[in-house]
Amino acid sequence: MRDLLFSGARLMDPATGLDQVGSLLVRDGTITDLGPALGRPDGVDLIECDGAILCPGLVDMRAALGEPGYEYRETVASAARAAASSGITTLAALPDSLPAIDDPALVRLLRSRGEETGSLTILPYAAVTRGCRGEEMAEIGLLREAGAVAFTDGRRAVGDARMMRLALSYARGFGALIVQHPEDYALSHGGAATEGALATRMGLPGIPAAAEAILRLYCGEAPEDREAHDLLGYVCYRRGKFTDSFGHYESARRLDPFNSKMERNARLLYMKSARS
Repeated sequence: MRDLLFSGARLMDPATGLDQVGSLLVRDGTITDLGPALGRPDGVDLIECDGAILCPGLVDMRAALGEPGYEYRETVASAARAAASSGITTLAALPDSLPAIDDPALVRLLRSRGEETGSLTILPYAAVTRGCRGEEMAEIGLLREAGAVAFTDGRRAVGDARMMRLALSYARGFGALIVQHPEDYALSHGGAATEGALATRMGLPGIPAAAEAILRLYCGEAPEDREAHDLLGYVCYRRGKFTDSFGHYESARRLDPFNSKMERNARLLYMKSARS
């Protein structure tokens, strides 16, 4: 393995707060030194970075892989090459593939396929319900034991309140995280853009804000009814732990209930959509 000196890079490490221009020395695959004034040791290959960012590998928390089922579109190998070109070394793969990732063997397969690439770590999401159909709960305990990083039905919400309540209860028992797609299917189906003047001018079918707001019932804005509050809402973060998050939000104003919960030390996780 070659010894390398990366020179003139913008060195960044969010964990330590590092953000400076300098050099980084790698010997036998291990970072041995870094700083603004490193010399070039003998026998070390020099890579001029010209101000490019050099940082720990990035993590994609929500990726839709083509494999299994859609290999004509993408394979794990091609996804690894695309990830490497973007600085991504770890990704969490959605389970709504063909077949859906609702079996422990498929979880182990995806993890091993990532290891085979030598450059990409795949952390599989497992399905909350079998086939991501929202009808029958998947084996959360076995899937977590097999290596599922979290549970979701991918790009479709678990819309049945009773199913969601059972899933949250089981997830809490196994210390698992459920990621809910914040969009009511009945309101969003067929839509192509957030409802509003722009969508109307462009002739696009709109998705109303209520499609996301209605999913707050599970884990966002707590209802005044204490019984419903306990049944659906607080089950996600009772006892100082969160077992539910929302996959991605399209509008900042819909995050207001979460901000108020954070102020009261409720531990919630949400992701902002890159498309908005």
